[in-house]
Formats: sequence, C-alpha cells, structure tokens
Amino acid sequence: MPKSKGDEEYEECQDQPQLAVLKAKREVYFQRMQQLYDLAKSSDMSPDDFLHKCSTIDEIHSKFEQILDDYNSLCLELNPKYQIDYKVWLRSLPNTE
Repeated sequence: MPKSKGDEEYEECQDQPQLAVLKAKREVYFQRMQQLYDLAKSSDMSPDDFLHKCSTIDEIHSKFEQILDDYNSLCLELNPKYQIDYKVWLRSLPNTE
C-alpha cells in the first residue's frame, strides 16, 4: 500500500485518535478500489455481475478523496511542516474517469 511522505513522520502520532481513524479508512477505501480494479482485469465473472460490483465506484472514489483531504488537513494542524503528497495515492488508483 502506498505511503505518503508524511506517513513516516506521523507513525508516532497514531495515538491521535482522529488521525488513526482517517488512516484506517483511507486504507480500506484504497483496498476496495484496488479490488474493483483487479476484478476489471479478471475474466472470471459475467459482465452483469461486474457492473453490479462496480456500481459504487464513484462513491468509493469520492469518499477516498475526502478522507485524503481530511487526513492531510489534520496532519497540517498537528505539524505545519507536514508535506502533503497526493501523487503517491492518486497515481496508484485505477483511472475511474
């Protein structure tokens, strides 16, 4: 799973409940998108089943981006020198547009 530059700085901040919750949610949504991407590459299911499983991808992607924003905002509150790095996460996402 990708890590942003600031993740290493905040490994010791996991005692911050909000940060720990956001990080856990970020990882869950990333895994869900990765699973959908992997399903798209697989030919083991019918097109109808695939479309059904992917029906929430826009919602998952939107929530993931919101969690990234919330996570980075909180990190900046805790440390104004925190380096925001969306590229590592967005680069690893399947293209949903």
